[in-house]
Amino acid sequence: MFKIMAKTTLGSVLVLSLLLSACSKNNNGAPAASGSQATSSESQPAASESASASSPAIDPLGKYDPPIEITTFRSTNETLEANLPAGETLDKNRWLDAFEQDLGIKVKYDWVAKAGDQYDQKINLSLSSGALPDIIPVNVNQLKQLAESDQIEDLTAAFEQYASPLTKELLMQEGDRPFNAAKFNGKLMGIPSIASSRETQNFVWIREDWLKNLGLTPPKTMQDLLKIAEAFTKNDPDQNGKNDTQGLALIKDLTNVGYAVLEGFFNGYHAYPGIFVKDANGKLVYGSTQKEMIAPLTQLHQMYVDGIIDKEFITKDAGKVGEDTVAGKNGMFFGAHWNFAWPIQLVHDANVKADYQAYPIVSIDDKMAMTEVNLATNTYYAVKKGSKNPEAIVKLINMFLEKNYGATNDFNKYYRDTEGHELWSLSPFSALPPNKNIENNIAILDAIKNNDNSKLNPESMSVWDNVMKYKNDKDEANHGWFKAFSENGVGDLMVQYANDNRHIFNEFYGAPGDNMKKYSATLLKFEKEMITKFIVGKEPLSNFDKYVADYNKLGGEAIEKEVNEWSQSLQK
Repeated sequence: MFKIMAKTTLGSVLVLSLLLSACSKNNNGAPAASGSQATSSESQPAASESASASSPAIDPLGKYDPPIEITTFRSTNETLEANLPAGETLDKNRWLDAFEQDLGIKVKYDWVAKAGDQYDQKINLSLSSGALPDIIPVNVNQLKQLAESDQIEDLTAAFEQYASPLTKELLMQEGDRPFNAAKFNGKLMGIPSIASSRETQNFVWIREDWLKNLGLTPPKTMQDLLKIAEAFTKNDPDQNGKNDTQGLALIKDLTNVGYAVLEGFFNGYHAYPGIFVKDANGKLVYGSTQKEMIAPLTQLHQMYVDGIIDKEFITKDAGKVGEDTVAGKNGMFFGAHWNFAWPIQLVHDANVKADYQAYPIVSIDDKMAMTEVNLATNTYYAVKKGSKNPEAIVKLINMFLEKNYGATNDFNKYYRDTEGHELWSLSPFSALPPNKNIENNIAILDAIKNNDNSKLNPESMSVWDNVMKYKNDKDEANHGWFKAFSENGVGDLMVQYANDNRHIFNEFYGAPGDNMKKYSATLLKFEKEMITKFIVGKEPLSNFDKYVADYNKLGGEAIEKEVNEWSQSLQK
């Protein structure tokens, strides 16, 4: 499903855009596709009207005549508001103008709130009071709430009839998972604002200069990696004559942050913490409670005892561990592709001789190490029950994708201008084609290899410029970009991962059921505490079975039963 082939015509979105929005919603580019529809001035019937051979063909970008008005709400933040183009506001900008002029859809906000607690409070109040706009951006939990209370429209027919070929192509790049998450009783109750799940995969980042100092080669196996981590701790890899380095950086949260985490380490032992996987019988089981966890936990405990892992990691968040890495204390960490910008560039800024390189995660045996992946889509567009034009949201998404990634795209006007304004963020409706970074990487790597940037789009050109500034001019401020897009850089590894289908999806990606809502907070806290105790030795690994039994008693067993019932419902 994820295999990627190089294309000659590529629309793409910058990896840095992903980084800038890594802690929030992420909307970027994708390959241009044929079959984009021209805008029409003909009005279109609602999706509830049945199509027939005698009916006029539906234009996915057809304009309503007379125009219609659609209400919604949205979040904002200080960065967005501080970087608005001159003369534009959230209520009056090029995207809202385009929707009105090209589609005949006037978009109005019921309210706008700061992202975070203020937005959460406002949306919860709107949902509980029933004061809903026409188009409702929600998470999967809220979508389930609205669907079960019969407050929103079934969008199955609207998507099938009105989604453009481009929209269907891009939104289906991760298969049916994002859509299954939005289905209740077989009905599509929300249009997924697609994001790339692949961006959560782990790599192992290693100080290349330390490898050279110690005469070591990059790891091919987990055994190699463990030897390197030990050498980085005990053999003075920075050659300063002091015992002041650790082999493996680790944050107190252990997982889910994208930097100095353990997913990639566990995955090397074919263990998958924090996600549901299928057992030999096809049953969904929770990775953190499986026997495959014991071997990596045993190894991590020994690394802690030997000082390869910082004895104070339990007190350090990502920011503090990042400071240690910049200070030259850490030789290796597991993390995401965006680490090239943080903390790798900061490490190089502090010491130009410091040279991190990304490598694939490695396996403890002859079986390929697979990276675990969570569904990244976290926003869905629902439509209020009784709305006259439920298909309007599909047409709005069609236009967003066409103007950014389609054959008639106008990148500098609607995605990012030459002054660096993130223009896509002015649109209240968006989607991130999952393959965009992969195809972006292919295009840029090919251009670098052939020294020919003629086929790059404007955004890819900005990456090219950054890479060339380092490669040709030794501009150290662009070291991170060079490490990302040079041959065998993390961008190249992303392509390799994709072509090897080197991922295992979390098999549960639906809305939490009653048991998950009731028990998950307690269980997540218990799990983190126990895994930390196993690592530091406060709990012996001989008690792993007791941990599993206690986990199940605290609600894990009830959640597993619920998750399997959900999985079985998808087969109906």
